[in-house]
Amino acid sequence: MYDTKLVPFNTDGTIDTVLGDKLMLNQQGNEMTGSFTGFDTDPKTGKVIDQFSGTVISDRITLHSTPF
Repeated sequence: MYDTKLVPFNTDGTIDTVLGDKLMLNQQGNEMTGSFTGFDTDPKTGKVIDQFSGTVISDRITLHSTPF
């Protein structure tokens, strides 16, 4: 299982935060599915201005590992 976090900045200045929770990688290793929650934040006040959730399918992914 994988947890993900995306933080894109919108053209209007708001900040999206999207959290994928317990995403499962398929047998082929190129697609993850699971639930997500997200929210938009006002950049000036830091106040959450809306929230959303649903199911996500991330495809065409490539996982890389670099040992320390």
